[in-house]
Amino acid sequence: MIVDFPELASKSWHFLSEKEADFIVARIEHDRHDIKLEPFSLGAYLRNSLDSKVWAFSALYMFTTTNSYAVCILCVAQFSTATNFIDCLLPSNHPQRWHGIR
Repeated sequence: MIVDFPELASKSWHFLSEKEADFIVARIEHDRHDIKLEPFSLGAYLRNSLDSKVWAFSALYMFTTTNSYAVCILCVAQFSTATNFIDCLLPSNHPQRWHGIR
C-alpha cells in the first residue's frame, strides 16, 4: 500500500481523515515551510553549484572511485587467473585475503 503525500492522503486509500491530513499538513508547514511548491527557477537551481561543499564531495567521490577502477585495471594486468583477480578485489582486511598467511 502506497499512501500519497500528506496533503492528498485523505483521498488515497482513505488512510487519513480530512481532519488528520489537515493537522499533519499544518504541522509540516509550520516546521519546514515546504508544503506549497514554489515554481521552478533555473537561477535558484544553479545557485547550488556555487557551494564549495558540493564540489569538494564530488571531488572526493571522483578520487575514490578512480582509485578503485585503477586497482581493478592493475589487477587484470598483473594476475592471469580469476582466483587471483578476485583475491585482488577483496579488501585488505578481509579474512579470505590473508588465507595464505598463518
